[in-house]
Amino acid sequence: MATAINKTRPAVPAAGQGTTRVVDARQTYYSADGKPVARLCGRTLKKKARASSHMLRRPPAWAIDLQILEAARRDGATQVEVLDVETRRIYRASIDAFALHGFKLNRGHGDQIGLALSHWKVEARGAAQLALFGVRDGRP
Repeated sequence: MATAINKTRPAVPAAGQGTTRVVDARQTYYSADGKPVARLCGRTLKKKARASSHMLRRPPAWAIDLQILEAARRDGATQVEVLDVETRRIYRASIDAFALHGFKLNRGHGDQIGLALSHWKVEARGAAQLALFGVRDGRP
């Protein structure tokens, strides 16, 4: 069972935005054994993982601890981002995608919810910046 420890900075409204609330929370979520496994940055739950050992094989999917996902949703998260530290690929999916297409599982690491790779947007880290300069697939 994972726990969420509230380590947040208060949200500060942006200048000239009236009463619009800007979420600037930074919260860390911990596994049952006390290890930090994810953090909330703005409205994005961010997690680092190694595809070779953490990505599900059957079906090909990323899984998130169910309690952490639920806590992040309550804390204002609308998106999940997984950084594969081996390939530097960034996988992004909406929290709603987990509700619509996710599947519950427990393979010895507590209750989790998986989301098949077909429901993630994948980006090579740095690709967005290169695209600004007209570079695609490493070529101008």
